[in-house]
Amino acid sequence: TEPGGLADAVGDAFGAFELTVTGAVDASDFDFISEKMPALRSLDLGGAVISAYDGAPTLTGRTSSPANVLPDCALMLPQLKQLALPADLEAIGDGALGGSGITDVVIPAGVKSIGVSAFAECKSLKAISVPESVGTLGAGAFKGCTALSTAVIQAAVPEVPDELFMGCVGLAEVQVPPTVKAIGNDAFNGCLSMSAFVFPTSLVSIGDRAFYGSGIATADFGVCSNLKSIGGWAFADCNSLATVDFNPS
Repeated sequence: TEPGGLADAVGDAFGAFELTVTGAVDASDFDFISEKMPALRSLDLGGAVISAYDGAPTLTGRTSSPANVLPDCALMLPQLKQLALPADLEAIGDGALGGSGITDVVIPAGVKSIGVSAFAECKSLKAISVPESVGTLGAGAFKGCTALSTAVIQAAVPEVPDELFMGCVGLAEVQVPPTVKAIGNDAFNGCLSMSAFVFPTSLVSIGDRAFYGSGIATADFGVCSNLKSIGGWAFADCNSLATVDFNPS
């Protein structure tokens, strides 16, 4: 394909279940997929490159989108189950896959940014790994992913953003990097299956309602000599919480 040429290359694809793209696409091509391929279950963009877009308003009202970025709200497709992202992808836009039906996804190693609510409400997503290359992680990126059971953040991010895993009731195992200094508001709010969490030694602050209603059983801050503040209602309604250990500092 050439940028903006997916519609011509594919033609009438109303009943198509699978699509493999090789070549270049842009924001207008994602509009075509969203509007004209309602039966699509599998999308392979592993051999595709996302080009910059500058033209008529897309479905989101945007008139431009940078290269190597999955555009905002590009694939909010509940019927989409399988997805391979472009190997050269550098960023995932706000809400890019929000509400999609994907069960798993590999975030390419070169991705530097994951937008706000990028994977929010992906009810079938079971596991996620954020690669080391990511420097920016948006608020609520995985909010409401109710089937999510495992999450690993390999990136050396300074904080767990607000609402990152809010409402992820199935999240049982989560790993955050030792670089984390702040856990944002509502970051793990409602994570009922999360019985254990390792608090980083570098932690300085925990936001409001950060672990509200979670399944955490022990809050061990013994190694957190830099911890200065714990927000309002941070551990409220944690019915399994049995032990809290504060550092003398």
